[in-house]
Amino acid sequence: MLPHLAGVVVKSVRVGTNVVTFRTRSRTPRARCPRCGMPSRRAHSRYMRRVSDAPASGLQVVTEISVRRFRCGSTWCPAVTFVEQIPGLTSPHSRYTPVLRTLLARVAEALAGRPGARLAGKLGMPVSKDTLLRLLRAAPLPVTGAVRVLGVDEFALLKRHTYATLLVDLEALQPIDMLPGRQAEPIARGSPTTPKLRSPAATGLRPTRKLRGGRRPRRSRSPPCGTSGTTSLRPWRSA
Repeated sequence: MLPHLAGVVVKSVRVGTNVVTFRTRSRTPRARCPRCGMPSRRAHSRYMRRVSDAPASGLQVVTEISVRRFRCGSTWCPAVTFVEQIPGLTSPHSRYTPVLRTLLARVAEALAGRPGARLAGKLGMPVSKDTLLRLLRAAPLPVTGAVRVLGVDEFALLKRHTYATLLVDLEALQPIDMLPGRQAEPIARGSPTTPKLRSPAATGLRPTRKLRGGRRPRRSRSPPCGTSGTTSLRPWRSA
């Protein structure tokens, strides 16, 4: 039922008004040093560690683990002591289990900061908006394949001072890259930061007249509702 708790012994379960607390300890009598990999049985000290876990029936779950600090027996290892980690339950310097971290990352991908924090709190996963944004920034970017229809748009990082150009795969509706500035030459040459983005000369993609001429795109007088478009650039399409 709870496979990520297979590495610990559950000593007690306390059910509160909104929180379920598991008191646990490790099953193994020894641990391996993360630096040199040598196993050790020499316990230096113990302390109680609290990690937030995935909710159960809408209630917040907290797992309290009595973790041990071991002495490393290797003479050449720089780590004198180290703390044991429970596979599938704990990771260094983390206050969330991998299961809860995955759930919060999905919430962050769908709703980002404040809306995601409100939804997570109602589902028994209280978290701050800043934590959700950190999880969102740490998420790996999707792998981009060959792009046939490329959308190009500009936006202001700092109005009237700093601009950037956004490249979007219009078929997959996914952003590909962001280029500094809003000149046409880097786009016509191809982006060096996106090696899978094929250049117009290699694939038959031809830029519009505005990109080929290198002039600044005209501003749209009446952008459609719900969009941030300030330009009227047409997408590149394969010939």
